[in-house]
Amino acid sequence: MSSSLLVILALFAQVAEMPTYRLGNQERVDANGDPVFSGASITAEEDSIISAEAEGTLVKLAVKEGDRVGQKGVLATIDERLALAQVDAAKLTLDAATERANDKVEEQYAILARDVAEVDWKKDVAANTDQRNAVTDIQILQKKLVFDRSNLQIDKARKDQIIAKKEAAVKSAELKVAEIGLDRRIIKAPFEGEVQQLFQKESQWVNPGDPILRLVKFDVLRVESRVDAKKFDPSELAGKPVTVSVRLARDRQVTLPGRVTYVSQTVNPVNQEYLVRAEIQNKREGDYWLVRPGLFAEMTIHASQPAQPQARGIAAPAK
Repeated sequence: MSSSLLVILALFAQVAEMPTYRLGNQERVDANGDPVFSGASITAEEDSIISAEAEGTLVKLAVKEGDRVGQKGVLATIDERLALAQVDAAKLTLDAATERANDKVEEQYAILARDVAEVDWKKDVAANTDQRNAVTDIQILQKKLVFDRSNLQIDKARKDQIIAKKEAAVKSAELKVAEIGLDRRIIKAPFEGEVQQLFQKESQWVNPGDPILRLVKFDVLRVESRVDAKKFDPSELAGKPVTVSVRLARDRQVTLPGRVTYVSQTVNPVNQEYLVRAEIQNKREGDYWLVRPGLFAEMTIHASQPAQPQARGIAAPAK
């Protein structure tokens, strides 16, 4: 059984073992008439399985579980020797094509040859003007043909240069393709976060789509709950500030401010509720985050206060 299939089965097993929870509902209103929700769920803003984009041997895992990485930080490398060679070859062919595109020797020679042919042709024409039949007609026609051919060679040299420039553009595109192929073998973090789980080991073969690791962003968290559509309309909650209270170990409690960033426009026809999501800025306690995804919270949406204009999900009015 392949390693990728084992990883997928393990993930399904973890999900199956997790208890299912219903998003928190409005429990009460405070003295200001603001809704208070208990059992609101906390999730990470970014929680992604980072997968391989190319096939090959995983030659390097640059991180271990628990490591913090910045955006674009290198996480792992798939064997890139062939991709590097393809980039080098594409650069060389592009350089050669660029040289041909910028080479004007043929055009310059054709111009010089045209000038000489013109002088030679007109000299015979002038000789016949001074003395009739000094030069035969066929000789004059032949020299006129040489002059015309030189003009055509100039046109051809210029057209060849245009074609060479287009060929150089094609080689430039081929270089970009090779660079993309190389970039796909260097796995980088799409966002700043922490490595939570490794699914592969160094020297293992991976295929496109095989999971490499799980990366989670903890500094911004989402808090979600359900709102009774009979009690509050979306316009009353969109962009409003929130206060989120989270109970930690040994009955410790932490309170964090936030704001509503998303209000669903769809109402559940069964229970007449809709989803509301807020974001809070997390804090550290030493080397660890104070609030963690998976915990539950009490969230108060301050509907009586003005909405924050920078709240996401609220479109700017048309001008």
